[in-house]
Amino acid sequence: TTLSTTTATTLSQTTVTVTQTTVTTTTISTITVTSITLSATTVTSTYSKTSISRTSSMTSTSTTTTSSKTATGFLCRFGWQPRSEILDVNAAKRRYLSYMPASEHSADLPLWLLFPGTDETPEFLLDYTGFGSFAEKHGIAYAAFEGVAQQEHQRYFNVGLHAQPLDDAPDDVAFVRRVIDEMLGWPCIDQRRVHCAGFSNGGRFCALLASELSRKIASVAIVAGLRYPEPNKAEHGMPILAFHGTDDQVNPWAGNGNPTYWKSSVISAFSKWAVSNGCSVPSGGSPWHRVGETKHVEKIELSEGCTDGATTVLVKLEGAMHTWPGAAGAEATNSGTQKGFLGVCNREISANEMMREFFDRHHLPMSMLPASVFTEIQAKNAAKTSVSKRTQHSHKSNSADPRPEALPSKGSESGDDMGKSKSPAEKETAILTGHVSAVVGILATGVLLPLVWFLVRRYSSKCRIVSVTPGHEMLVAEPAVESVGTPRTLAQSTDLRGPLLPTEQTDD
Repeated sequence: TTLSTTTATTLSQTTVTVTQTTVTTTTISTITVTSITLSATTVTSTYSKTSISRTSSMTSTSTTTTSSKTATGFLCRFGWQPRSEILDVNAAKRRYLSYMPASEHSADLPLWLLFPGTDETPEFLLDYTGFGSFAEKHGIAYAAFEGVAQQEHQRYFNVGLHAQPLDDAPDDVAFVRRVIDEMLGWPCIDQRRVHCAGFSNGGRFCALLASELSRKIASVAIVAGLRYPEPNKAEHGMPILAFHGTDDQVNPWAGNGNPTYWKSSVISAFSKWAVSNGCSVPSGGSPWHRVGETKHVEKIELSEGCTDGATTVLVKLEGAMHTWPGAAGAEATNSGTQKGFLGVCNREISANEMMREFFDRHHLPMSMLPASVFTEIQAKNAAKTSVSKRTQHSHKSNSADPRPEALPSKGSESGDDMGKSKSPAEKETAILTGHVSAVVGILATGVLLPLVWFLVRRYSSKCRIVSVTPGHEMLVAEPAVESVGTPRTLAQSTDLRGPLLPTEQTDD
């Protein structure tokens, strides 16, 4: 007669036994169930996004079991606005922001892991880059992380020289792993579409995660912080998209910056990623290509021969400094480039848009998934394929001659040919016969109509004209004839299912 639940962010498996009408009040995390109706085998729920108590009214005489996956599936339909989350990781409180757009389907949403630069908050990163509104517009779930301040040092993520963690700093990799597991607990997240995007210190940390968490992360985008992890433990080709300004004063394009983490050049780090991903470098000519109609943006994009399709891209921003391209928070000017919070910011491109297009093309290889998830995805794909085949068959049937195929043709006594499919040769013959019939009909009309009109005029005392319109002797409907495959305008026909064939006379 009571409903037992956990206080975690997801519902645990719960068995509810109801023998009479009962009212129970409980709070489930920050998502509130406002009504539940139980029947013998179903649970119907409506949810609100505010963290308040729920009052459940139940009437049934049955036992119903609700799994956590089903319950969280209900919550996915509503999502939630950005909210601050706290996790205990190695006895330390770690904070991040999470956002989940509403989703009607399971495994539907990509998940972006966002990492700000040194001493920046996740809120600042979302405002500066404009990614908060961008994610809402494009239906992207995200987790935006906050680093830890160590003694006199500023807030940062634990990544040092050669994109490796420091021994005396927090285990940020464990923190991220925990958050990924939390977010993937929601069935609306596609486990093959988890991507990492970071700025400066956060970008270098994404390079480390590409090595340490390659079984979870599909691809990486790095702004003003491209490094190569040595050693690189990635278990699949890792797609890389990097942006860097040639006038970056914090992490110089040519290298030789802060000796604790920035020695090699950007080109050197990019080359190591290209080799690691097995990409072929085209011979002859410059590998740099202008991006669209821009004046200050060039890129190298390597895609030939890359392992697992791991495209490796470096975008060079001429004259740009330590900034995020197209940042919504950059101060606007009248020139092609604009000042950001750390110098000149290029506004000719949008890093957000380029990342979204890049991430959409690169999913985690199936071989990286746990066996249970792999089997589940295979089953879903098989179901989709089956539905697609049935739909195609239905479309083919609907696009055929609209007369019922099951009816025997005129003059047939037994209808033995009902349901038999025609060979390609028979179909071509039928089409050709139709064309010939149409031509013969037009010629016959051209000869017979004048003759009929002559007879009508000749014997007008014995005949009566039924219908005459100005400019026409008789009201005659002449079918338009088009060759097979001739495009039709909407004015010519509203039937857009296929090429217009000569009209055949029906019994009607």
